[in-house]
Amino acid sequence: MCGKYQCAALKSDSTVEVWGPWWGGADTSRVDVTNVANMMCGRTACVALKKDDTAVAWGDSQNGGDASGADLTNVKDIMCGSSACIALKKDGTAEAWGDARYGGDASGVALTNVASVMCAEKVCVALKNDATAQVWGDAKYGADTSNVDLTNVASIMCGNHACAALKTDGTAETWGHDGYGNDITRYAANVALTNVKDIICGGHICVVLRNDGTAESWGITSYGGGASFTNVKDINCGYYACIAVKNDGTAETFGHTMFGGDSSSVTLTNIATATCGDHACSALKNDGTAEVWGDAGRGGDASGVTLTNVASIMCGGSACAVLRNDGTGETWGASAWGAGVQLTNIKMC
Repeated sequence: MCGKYQCAALKSDSTVEVWGPWWGGADTSRVDVTNVANMMCGRTACVALKKDDTAVAWGDSQNGGDASGADLTNVKDIMCGSSACIALKKDGTAEAWGDARYGGDASGVALTNVASVMCAEKVCVALKNDATAQVWGDAKYGADTSNVDLTNVASIMCGNHACAALKTDGTAETWGHDGYGNDITRYAANVALTNVKDIICGGHICVVLRNDGTAESWGITSYGGGASFTNVKDINCGYYACIAVKNDGTAETFGHTMFGGDSSSVTLTNIATATCGDHACSALKNDGTAEVWGDAGRGGDASGVTLTNVASIMCGGSACAVLRNDGTGETWGASAWGAGVQLTNIKMC
């Protein structure tokens, strides 16, 4: 996997390797990264969930690398955003740490009866078993929920500047920074948030996917706002661009042309899954091959990479990573942020 400023891999012997700048999580010397079951990295910090249900964090202490104030025992799941991390515990409670301004301080939030958690750019989110949700962090970017009804929530997610909740009745709500997808009336007064299958917010836009396969986006036009599609199976958004995978196995991209919005250089057919990172997008095909496009210097050029027998592929902040079915992998893009590494005996990348 590649985060904002690093790439990391969980190896088949349950150890972890991270590469990139030391302050982004590459220095694991002060934590024990053995016996690891799962891991993830945010902007400049990483967290590992161990097989004994404990967790350890490392990297930039301000953005989640220092979890000394959190009780990371009996942990069920872990998530990291740009400035904070959160652990969901098996008893339904949760612990957050990192930058207090952006989700690291949950002291004012009742984190009990929690079903799932996530941290985004400047907020963290908890969905509860009673279908209510709580958001905390920066009010401007989604923590102010005073104008939304967070009851009967089926799923909730936050992007870089806005949040979205899918309700159990098939309607949806968005909120956050009104210049980046929150205010639907500002950009797309006629977009209907009914019969919703999924709704997501990326870096600068939000997108709704309906049960009839139609999809529409709103937000900043140059980053993908104002697009509409039919016959859509899945939508994924990165910071600057999004991709719509269609039921016939083709895919369409939209957003900033330099960072993944223009996919004319690749063939997007027979697509199984597709995602966009900050500066590049990737697609895994049903035949085990893959395509990558976007900013060549930050992962969009995979001309020297073997993209066959692929198990998974993804792009992060400035680099991309591939895991093959034989346990090998490699990274490419900006060398300062984790690119240029050849991997063996990899379980997750």
